[in-house]
Amino acid sequence: MNWLRRQWVRFTTFFLGLLAAVGLGVVSANPIVDRVSWVNATQLTDGSAVPAGGIAKTVVQWGTSINGPFNGGQAEVNFPGTEVTFTRPAPGFGTRCYVAYHVTPSGQVGEPSPAVCKSVVAPLAAPSNIRVE
Repeated sequence: MNWLRRQWVRFTTFFLGLLAAVGLGVVSANPIVDRVSWVNATQLTDGSAVPAGGIAKTVVQWGTSINGPFNGGQAEVNFPGTEVTFTRPAPGFGTRCYVAYHVTPSGQVGEPSPAVCKSVVAPLAAPSNIRVE
């Protein structure tokens, strides 16, 4: 009976290790998607209402630090859009911080939003020295 139990433990350990190794390979091969959304401004900095047609687009820029610079890339979303998606190729690990600002039809740039960040941590490495007897 002990022999059978040992074989079962060895089999399940091997099988679970194999599943973990395959699973980690799948996770690291998938791109990372950052979905950035916002609420469009309804007021100017002086408290008055944004006039009709006062926002032409929103620009979203990204960088790797909450303090900037935000020079990693950007996307422009025409008003009244409130969302943009950035797809990072695999493995996509690291920190990305985003700021957004509105632009008027005449090209005047509004104040930037506070920065928001997303961190994607690399998965654990596979177990080492795994063996079966």
